[in-house]
Amino acid sequence: HWYEDDKIYIKNEKARKFTIDLNSNEIHSNEHEKFLIPFIKNGFDQSNIFYSIFSQFEDENYILALKDREQDSEPVIIYLPRLNLKFKLEGRKIISENFKDYRLSLNQHINTLLGVPQYLLIEPDIQCNDSIKFNRKIIIPYHPIKKEKAFFSSMIQFDSDKVGKPAYFSYEIDENLKCLNSETTAGSLYLALLYFKTATLDKDLLLEMNGYETCAEILKTCWQNCQYSDTEFNIILKFFENTCPDLEKPWSNYAGKEEEIFKNATHGSNVHHRNTHAIFLRLIYLLLSSYQADFLIKADDRIDKRCRLSLEEEKNYYRLVIGNYIHLGYCSKQKIIF
Repeated sequence: HWYEDDKIYIKNEKARKFTIDLNSNEIHSNEHEKFLIPFIKNGFDQSNIFYSIFSQFEDENYILALKDREQDSEPVIIYLPRLNLKFKLEGRKIISENFKDYRLSLNQHINTLLGVPQYLLIEPDIQCNDSIKFNRKIIIPYHPIKKEKAFFSSMIQFDSDKVGKPAYFSYEIDENLKCLNSETTAGSLYLALLYFKTATLDKDLLLEMNGYETCAEILKTCWQNCQYSDTEFNIILKFFENTCPDLEKPWSNYAGKEEEIFKNATHGSNVHHRNTHAIFLRLIYLLLSSYQADFLIKADDRIDKRCRLSLEEEKNYYRLVIGNYIHLGYCSKQKIIF
């Protein structure tokens, strides 16, 4: 920081990001070539729909409201730097600059994902006379899920201090097919995780399934015949309690810890519903059939192993996992055939 001609200059990595005018108390963003409006409770009209929507989606400290001139009072751009989301205000419309031909939906309610606290709904901003109907999208930030949760509550809380890579996932809401569609496997796994963590036996109004059924249907789309990325693999591990709080920890870091991970899932402090165990088995199937279960056998730092398990190794691993379920009474020995 340095002071010059009644202004304070802020230096960050040799790039001057902001200039503060001490006479007018205005902050100029050199990057955006606009002036900042403090996006805080005392500095922004809380009755403004911009404030109510964006403050529920992102921490106020990471929201930039930008105006063209010092004397202006209304923003022209809302920028979320942590999530790299930018919106442009045109009259009463809030246009997305990340999603072409989409604008912020003033109705932020959706009849699914009822236990998820933070999301943003955007809708098509297209004037079209054709019969083609464009779907809304939902944007969900990629934050760790906090461990603290009431036993009988389906609500989750994000740890907003940490943001993953990617910073968010987006989904198309198809109300005709009654599903949410992701363009990536990681996005589908994260959506399945959210339904799993907020699952109840009640059917929601949009998908007409309960959380466990929705999770299982989404996981069916997550099979692949190649390795999972670190992001995808860490999302899978998050189903088995919260054994991996780091969003980007390499999958090889968990080699040799398979007993701890799955014992936590099957012998955890909470009694799991049988639907939960069904989800666990489907996830194990994904790991086995997608060439990723080699991390459960042994760690070898000299090579990057990406090989399918042998038939005997698969049998031994199935015995290890299913043995826990026999012990808990969730399946019968007579029904297990190798």
